[in-house]
Amino acid sequence: MLSPRYITVGILFFVGMLEVCTFYLLQYPSNFYINALPQKLVIHHSFFLSITTVVAAAFTYLLTRKWGLKKVLIRGLYLYLIGLSILLCAHLFQGNKEAIIAIIFSGTFLFGIAFSTVAITLITYVILEFPKHIGMGLIVLMVFYNLGAMLSPILLNIFDTWEKGLILSAIIAVLMLTIIRLIRNIFFDPSLSKDVKHLRKGSLIWKEMHYRFALFILCMFFYGICENTFNIWGELRMLEWVSSHLANDAIMIFWLFLVIGQVIIILPLHHFSMHRIIYFIIGIMAASLIYLPFQKTFPSFINGLAIGGIGCSACIPILLSMIEMEIADLIHDDTERLPYLEISVSMMVAAYFLGSSIIVIASGLDLSVTEIGISNYFFGAAGAAFLMLILIYYLVKTSLRRRFDI
Repeated sequence: MLSPRYITVGILFFVGMLEVCTFYLLQYPSNFYINALPQKLVIHHSFFLSITTVVAAAFTYLLTRKWGLKKVLIRGLYLYLIGLSILLCAHLFQGNKEAIIAIIFSGTFLFGIAFSTVAITLITYVILEFPKHIGMGLIVLMVFYNLGAMLSPILLNIFDTWEKGLILSAIIAVLMLTIIRLIRNIFFDPSLSKDVKHLRKGSLIWKEMHYRFALFILCMFFYGICENTFNIWGELRMLEWVSSHLANDAIMIFWLFLVIGQVIIILPLHHFSMHRIIYFIIGIMAASLIYLPFQKTFPSFINGLAIGGIGCSACIPILLSMIEMEIADLIHDDTERLPYLEISVSMMVAAYFLGSSIIVIASGLDLSVTEIGISNYFFGAAGAAFLMLILIYYLVKTSLRRRFDI
């Protein structure tokens, strides 16, 4: 008989996979809602979705303080269902351009908020469930996230018509309603201190902590740029060799090796400090970003994406683990640490979305895609990787702990 803790953790991981799979299915309304969308509308939609996710992530900690983690998670899943229902209605108004635009953007608004709030509450719950093994718990969560990303194109190939898409939407809705019911019965709201005694605003420790938080957030921003350069510009570069459909399938090589890297890296986390591992994987990521622009054949480019996937494998969980360990070093009481945990996770996730949004928007605005132009994006992302490496080195050398261990 499974203990309640194992059931809770299992639900967290499954929700992560379901959320990312749903996000990749629905982030492009043309997947099975509308037959065709003008290019300008697609660009505006991507921009709107990006801004919504960033703003929602930045303010999610305020919602968790007002309602609690459990209610925010449940309401985020309900927003998915409402947004899904709204987007499905677009099929009924294919002759009315204004109605289609209103439906798409209203559904996207709810969808962007849902994605940020659910992701942040899941990460916070995992940190609370694995207080002594934060990195391990977050890596497993990221494995499920990336499994969801890999599953979405497979589902799109299977449910490739409006009628099939409606069946897929019904399956997603049933799964989410089941998950909501389980969360209501099993999940908890962690206790929160009404009076945070430590780190009063304006003190030297408070200023030092927020200064270091800002550097961690900047690292996550740079990582968002790097990961999505592989994903988005990698797919665009492959259009020189294969069709759009094959390029969309081939980019899964990146996500596959990202998952493989996450599985492989679990063992070294038991034997090496986290900062040594993140130095290594960022080095691999930077090398791959420099390697890819020089590739002239499709197989060699795929090899570069696979290496890049391994390089991206554990950056997010290790960065989140490091920032939470900084909080644990300064605040030892769990009830007093929770507000700082919530805000740090919100800001780190917002920074990642902001970095990824810049790449999404740039790819939409830069319609004159050339080999030289794409190469410049890869080189720029490599520069971001090196800056991230320098910042992490500085943060490790100046930390109280001096050595980040799981």
